[in-house]
Amino acid sequence: MRQLATFLILCSMASVAAAVSVSSEFFAPVRTFKMTVSNPDTVMRHITKVGVRSRAHGNFGCLSDSTALIPLADYPISFSVESEETLIRADPTIRLPPGSSANFSLSLYPHVTGACGEWSAQITPIVVFDDGTRVETPAQTITEQDLEEKRNHDPQRDEVLQGLNHRNADLRLQSLRQLGQVGLDRTTIEGKVRLAFQDPDARIRSEAYRQVSPLNVQVLTPDMIKRFAMIPLPAQPTQTRQANSAELLELCRAFTMLPATGAEDALLGVLTHPNFIYPAPLGEVLLKIRTPAMPARLMHALDAHRAWASALPEASASAESPKLATRYDILLKTLIEYRDVSSVALLKSLMVPSQNRRTTRVILTSVLALTDSDHRVQDPFVLAFRDVAHGFMNDTWGDDRQNLREPAMLLSARVSGDSAEQGTLLRAGLRDRSPHVQLAAAREAAALALTSMTPEILQSYRGSDASLRPYFCNALTALGAKCHEQGGSP
Repeated sequence: MRQLATFLILCSMASVAAAVSVSSEFFAPVRTFKMTVSNPDTVMRHITKVGVRSRAHGNFGCLSDSTALIPLADYPISFSVESEETLIRADPTIRLPPGSSANFSLSLYPHVTGACGEWSAQITPIVVFDDGTRVETPAQTITEQDLEEKRNHDPQRDEVLQGLNHRNADLRLQSLRQLGQVGLDRTTIEGKVRLAFQDPDARIRSEAYRQVSPLNVQVLTPDMIKRFAMIPLPAQPTQTRQANSAELLELCRAFTMLPATGAEDALLGVLTHPNFIYPAPLGEVLLKIRTPAMPARLMHALDAHRAWASALPEASASAESPKLATRYDILLKTLIEYRDVSSVALLKSLMVPSQNRRTTRVILTSVLALTDSDHRVQDPFVLAFRDVAHGFMNDTWGDDRQNLREPAMLLSARVSGDSAEQGTLLRAGLRDRSPHVQLAAAREAAALALTSMTPEILQSYRGSDASLRPYFCNALTALGAKCHEQGGSP
């Protein structure tokens, strides 16, 4: 269905007597206005803005959202149907020499966030000239049914290919997401994704990285590795550093679905770059990437940045801190996940300097995380830290919560296969000055079913702070004893 409307408006400049003729033809199925503007005047005119006026009817109080595909047009207009008016810059500006006409199209990309049930909106196209003159043609109606039909519309090959080259970034982005749905051959898809790597819009480049695996074009992996060197991380301006950090993070994430062999140095180079601002999310990515060469590259990075092992944690640094301590922790945790015995010597060497006590805790807790109290440790990587753990059982570093004694005690108990030795280690923990170490010992004793330790745990329970008593109580219950909260002796 299409509807044709013509509207004349007198120019706002008093010196101009001629009228501007504007006609619009509305194609409802694709929500597109075909516009024709004529300039019978004797002076040059320019259309600088286009847009829509919307008068919505319906209930928009729900927590929902509804959008549809952007139809291909010269000027796609994204707007909320509840917004009375939406204008965008006419890019490029439309020139209207004297006596000429121009044809262009406006496509509607309505958002109806919160729509409940049926709704409709009266949509009026708007044309704005460089002198401030505004032209509106009669309104047309769009409904929820129109959006539903468009959402279910299968994209056509030519639509997608044209959209990939459109000057509107939203259209390029949408077309890229539809690239695998229109029956294109592999060579064409590879070429289009490779071009998207060079798009001026970072959103499109990031989407191209994400699409490499779903589109099954892993042959582009070398091109992706080259992208790392093309995304700089300058200290200033801040906006560029943030935008490029976000793009690099998306590039790194793509390698969780792709073979990352050959990308190890690039991935670690991003993490260790002081101007990269998302080390924690990248750490999650690195834990998902597994390559045979990664342990050696991680060891190289840890050795090259040894000074970071004693860096101040970001909690005591400024907001602009490069968070070197965090980056070093990520390198350590990622390496430890590999359980590579050849890395033990390096990790132990990092635990020797007294200024590296915080790093030592990271190593101990990370190795401890590879164990559980229900299984006898047989992993040679974990067992290699037995002597180190024993050595930190009485260390004085840290406070009640952050110390070396707790992970050292638990790791020592878990690498021991002798229940008597385990009891001795955990009883020492129950005598520790830190109530959190005492609680950790009680929980471990309960997990190991060391009922002989019940009297000592009761003693720690009675001397504990009220906030910790329920947790001690849980440990006692697991051992078959009752605490005060459950009717036992106080």
